[in-house]
Amino acid sequence: TFSFYFSSGSFSFSVPAAQTVRSFLHDLEEQRQIKILFAVESGSRAWRIESADSDYDVRFVYCRPLKDYVNLARPDDVINAA
Repeated sequence: TFSFYFSSGSFSFSVPAAQTVRSFLHDLEEQRQIKILFAVESGSRAWRIESADSDYDVRFVYCRPLKDYVNLARPDDVINAA
């Protein structure tokens, strides 16, 4: 499992939202065959300037399987998931 850090309080991820994000990241690990090492909230909620319709932004550090690093083709460095 990975570490997921988020602010507590009324202006940040609620517990249900944090559970949804954790589940999404777990699914992303399986779909992309990656290992998420660390995840953290970012964006307006991290700065406590979110609006009522703000989304949840998460940045994470991940590693790929060894075969991806010892291949002549270079995999993308960035994963954008929505």
